[in-house]
Amino acid sequence: MRAFLAAITCLATLLPMGCGTSDTDAGRQVPQEAPRDRTSVPSAGGATQASVECGSGQIEDLPGEPDNGNTSSAAKGRTASDAEELAIAVSQSLNRISQKDIIKEFDDKLAAAPTVYTSSEDGFSVTFPKQPTATQVAAKEAHTRNYQTYSADGLVSYNVFFNLFEKKILAPDSQAAFFKTHLAGRLLTVSKAKVVRDDPTTYNGFAARDFAYIDTSTDPAILHRGLLFLLDGDAVSLTTVHPTGITPQYSFEDFVGSFRLLPLSANLNNEYWQDQYSSVRLRVPADMRFIKGRNPSTGLIATFANTSGHSLSIFHASSAYPGITVAEVEKELGSTQKDKEGWYTNRFESPSSGTAMLQLMRLFDTPTGLYMFQGVAPEKTFFRCEAKVKESARTLVLVAIHEARQKNIFEAVILE
Repeated sequence: MRAFLAAITCLATLLPMGCGTSDTDAGRQVPQEAPRDRTSVPSAGGATQASVECGSGQIEDLPGEPDNGNTSSAAKGRTASDAEELAIAVSQSLNRISQKDIIKEFDDKLAAAPTVYTSSEDGFSVTFPKQPTATQVAAKEAHTRNYQTYSADGLVSYNVFFNLFEKKILAPDSQAAFFKTHLAGRLLTVSKAKVVRDDPTTYNGFAARDFAYIDTSTDPAILHRGLLFLLDGDAVSLTTVHPTGITPQYSFEDFVGSFRLLPLSANLNNEYWQDQYSSVRLRVPADMRFIKGRNPSTGLIATFANTSGHSLSIFHASSAYPGITVAEVEKELGSTQKDKEGWYTNRFESPSSGTAMLQLMRLFDTPTGLYMFQGVAPEKTFFRCEAKVKESARTLVLVAIHEARQKNIFEAVILE
């Protein structure tokens, strides 16, 4: 802000009691300040400049201001029009200086201010004390992303970890084993540690672990405070790390309380997948792969799924049930909820795991029969994949061969 303050000091020379004027204080003469820098300010017209000298109390004449040699221009005073031009010129100069400084100061303060950080890739938001840095570590069994920042004094570290496993931890016995051994794994890198807590808990409906330990091998000792939960078979943890004598101004509880899970972006493959028999094609979410194909008894064309148990399928209902209508299918769906876009939502329980699941369905009535698009995911995390299902359905295209005597063409019918 030095340039900004210097400019304000220069502006003070335009006041009637300018810089360096003599005054008395209880009969004592106040000495004049020594001359400082000179600043040239462009005039309003751009061609003429008025030179303002800070500290000297002198303001040089503007062109067009005659001086009879007996009295200084400053003593005579400026005309109204001259004053207006000078005010405009100085204001423009100050604006350029102050704008740059204000922007820099704003950027500096913004970087150091509490911020709600959002990750579209991992689908979460959290309030950090200041803007975090994201780092990634790839290993054979897992891919880890760490979002980290520090308190203003640099003594407290705030972290969000996403451990994305190649093989998801989904079965109840696997989850129990993971929670039982997670802290022992953390302590492998600490030579001396004191466990404060490692308590089972829940976090937003997810099985979780509330843990804390002190690394006593350092001076001062370091407190590690954390919450760990499993999300679609991956591990998510929020931690704070700081010396034991520190009480963070932004507490661990506030940090965890600010965390929110968000829907994941659709992130569809750029290329279309196409069925060679029905000529149906669509863009599939990038994290899903082909699982199984045609089943004449159900009309299944294809199913795609990811390793977290989220899937989408496309059925040609008319091939399994010739002549079936939308009204008949809706009657079978019964009290299933339907939104404004025509999506039906059905809740059921997985017979294999006992997990509550949500099923999202939409019907497409076309010249070649009735099709159904379906998405399935665990109820707790379905909101994270809903956009994937709906965006993929919007890309669904049926390439039907229309035989005509006059012409033989392929016509693309978008299923909407």
